[in-house]
Amino acid sequence: MDVNILIAESKEASEINYILKSAFKKSFEKYRFCPAYEAEDRQISEWIIDSFAYKILVNGQLQGALFVVEKNKQECELSIIAINPEFQNMGIASKAIILVEQRHANTKIWTLQTPEKETGNMHLYEKLGYVKVGNEKVNEHLNLVNYRKEW
Repeated sequence: MDVNILIAESKEASEINYILKSAFKKSFEKYRFCPAYEAEDRQISEWIIDSFAYKILVNGQLQGALFVVEKNKQECELSIIAINPEFQNMGIASKAIILVEQRHANTKIWTLQTPEKETGNMHLYEKLGYVKVGNEKVNEHLNLVNYRKEW
């Protein structure tokens, strides 16, 4: 399976939003909160412009998206990682994260958040070298785990 990342363009917002809605539907239903699920095409277009937005291609087909927010010259946040549900648990997110980290080789600190009940996500991030550094309560249904990776 060939996994690649390419810079997303704002004209692809609708297609990327479809992936986000598919990927985060269950999370939204479970936690009653998910900005990536609730976003409209216009917002996705703005995120693409305001961040490093990547489309994740599997065998040349769009199957995911990854958004990186540069906090400063040496620190970036993986703010959204979404994979088409039909392609989840196939190692695609892991490969995409590695590709993004390589593309941002000067970044010394990476951060991200994931719901504490999403043990599969937590396992993935820990396997890639991310370490738990804290928690954040969002609402009565959702607690986020904060992760950090330093080079």
